Formats: sequence, structure tokens, C-alpha cells
Amino acid sequence: MKRSATAWWRPLTGADGAPAKRVTPPAAAHPGRAAERYGRFRVERRLGHGALGTVALGVDTASGELVALKTFAIGQGASAVEQAAARQRFLAEAATARRLHHPDIVRLVDAGVHDGCAWMALELVRGGDLGRYTRAPRLLPEPLVLRIVARVARALEHAHRRGVLHRDVKPGNVLVDLSRDVVKLGDFGVARVLDAERTRTGVVLGTPAYMAPEQLAGADIGAAADVYALGVLLFELLTGRLPFEAGRSASL
Repeated sequence: MKRSATAWWRPLTGADGAPAKRVTPPAAAHPGRAAERYGRFRVERRLGHGALGTVALGVDTASGELVALKTFAIGQGASAVEQAAARQRFLAEAATARRLHHPDIVRLVDAGVHDGCAWMALELVRGGDLGRYTRAPRLLPEPLVLRIVARVARALEHAHRRGVLHRDVKPGNVLVDLSRDVVKLGDFGVARVLDAERTRTGVVLGTPAYMAPEQLAGADIGAAADVYALGVLLFELLTGRLPFEAGRSASL
């Protein structure tokens, strides 16, 4: 049975429920086969696969720290010049995202490009994403929803003050551990790279239901687009439905 990409956190905690930070790297799952690596990070096992790429449990071979490794292809089918531009765009966005230091933003440990595949090593966050709380009977109490969304808003403000847009605010990009009062907004920098891919292919690769009209139209956007998406997220968490449930096409 395939494990959902949104369930990658479940095997990453210790017996006491606390997140594992450092490990003795286990032996390779397939003796004699070279371990898959991205920079100094080695893939331990695949945890999920989505439309944009894969999520894996990785280990920093220098420190032993466990990380979440996200990978996705960029520049597929493009010319050599376009591929080089996509690589530089991704690395520039990753460098910007690494400058974000906020308790409610998932820390980007490192990033790079390997064999045409962009990869990010991210802080390991215990818990799940907000997607599980967007439909009855799992809707959260209104005061808790407001506190969570306020924290996401403050995380966005931190980024916006540094000139960084998220571009893909949605429940699946907000990780929470309610028992530990953890709220983390993740995947900064990815959506801008995907926006460029959309421009090249003519297909919107983001999440249309949360996109502001100008973003869907492919126009330049600002912080207001993130605020719009946050409003959609708030509406969904409170009502169990999207404000616009029809007429939102993934390719415009």
C-alpha cells in the first residue's frame, strides 16, 4: 500500500513521541548498492510521492541529523539554456529561503541540484499538516483555528518584510503538532520556481483553489496574494469547504 506524501512524519519519532534529531546511520537497505545522495545527505527510505516529486527520510552524513528530503524535477524538456536558468532560479530562491529565521517557518537546512533534480533538506517536523482538519468531523475549535492562522500570518509577515513571497499557502504546507503547540509554514521558494515552469509550459503547477486572481492569470504578484491564500485557508478551516468550489481550472 502506497504511503501518502502527507504522512511522511509518522515514522520519524522516537518511542516516547519526541522527534529524533541524531541517529547512528543504519546500514544500506540493499547491500552492495550505492546509497542515493544529495549533497551531504543520504536517502534512508522513501516516504511519499506526489505530483511534484518525492519526500524521503534523509540523514546528514556530517552530523547524523535526520532531515526531510524533498526532490522535484526542474527544466524537463527544456533547452540547455533554459535548464541552466531554472537551476540558477532555484538556487537563488533557496539562498533567500535560508535567510528566514522564524519559529513558525520550517528551516531550510540546505538545497541543491543533482542530475536535473532540485532537492531541499528541511527541518524534520513532528506532526501532520492542516489538511486533515479541513473537513467535518475533524474541524478544529474556532479559537484554535484563529490562533493557528495568526501564527501563519506572523510567519508570512516575517518573510514579506524580507522580500520573500510564499506563493503556495495552503493547508498541506502548514505543519502542526497540536500536542506540542507547533505550527510551521513550509515550502518557501518552491512556488516561484514552479511559477517559472508554468510560464514555460503554460500549465499552472501551484494550487489554483488558493491562488489570487492575478496569480492565476500569470501576472506579477505581491504580498497580497499570500494574504488572499491565507484567507482561503482560514475560510476552509472554519467552514469545512472552499469559498470557490467550481470554475477553478489548473490550466488557464
